[in-house]
Amino acid sequence: MSTPGVTISQVAIVVHDLEATMAAYHRIFGWGPWQVIDYTKLPHHGTTVRGTPTDYTMRTAVADVGGIQFEIVEPGPGASQYREFLDSKGEGLHHILLETPDGQAATMNELLRAQGIPVLMGGAIGNLLDYAYHDAADELKVTIETTDVHPGGDVGILTHAMSEYPPSHGVDPEE
Repeated sequence: MSTPGVTISQVAIVVHDLEATMAAYHRIFGWGPWQVIDYTKLPHHGTTVRGTPTDYTMRTAVADVGGIQFEIVEPGPGASQYREFLDSKGEGLHHILLETPDGQAATMNELLRAQGIPVLMGGAIGNLLDYAYHDAADELKVTIETTDVHPGGDVGILTHAMSEYPPSHGVDPEE
């Protein structure tokens, strides 16, 4: 079974120190600006690990790199697949986010389920989106993330949880 047009929209690493890693990528490659999201400041709910309801948090930073989003994840309190990954493998490549041509996460989730690839972890952010991480390590050597953004979801919930690196320090972009 093949699914033509499946694309990678994000590559993500898991780290112990988000700020230090983000600063290193910015210093070495000039990547940025980074959009930093603190999930403790979001309506982050419905979180599960291997199907069991589990409270966990994280902080993430994303930057566009050549049309693909590069994400850095620092796990917060709570048992999560991110924490398990750090404890068993250390810092490094954790997941890729795959999308279908129609943008429907359900299509990708069905494809993965049909291949016997289980969900490791998932959750939701307000009414904005649902996400899931699938354990494709045996066959594909990486975890696969899927997201389902809900039309009409409240994007404004992200505002108070986001910051930017490097900070603009109040510089007027029109000057």
